[in-house]
Amino acid sequence: LYQGIGRIIINRPESRNAISKEMWLAIPRIMEDLQSRGARVIVFEGSNDFFAAGADLWELQNIKTAEEARDNWQAIANCLDFVAAFALPTI
Repeated sequence: LYQGIGRIIINRPESRNAISKEMWLAIPRIMEDLQSRGARVIVFEGSNDFFAAGADLWELQNIKTAEEARDNWQAIANCLDFVAAFALPTI
């Protein structure tokens, strides 16, 4: 956090910064933490010349059950809904 700017850096260059389920689940908590520490805006950044490739297709490829698929989709949907409804601007 620097001068009211909260930064979330996606740093998985080996996968072009693909977002794993663990990351989808963590993003809302990180955003809330940044807000509670005084952020006035949240900036998402990618590392190493990539923003984000999107969901981690290698992880999705290993889903074996309908329950796992539902849990993974719910993590993604919840995160995107959270970001869209968040009280602070996001870039």
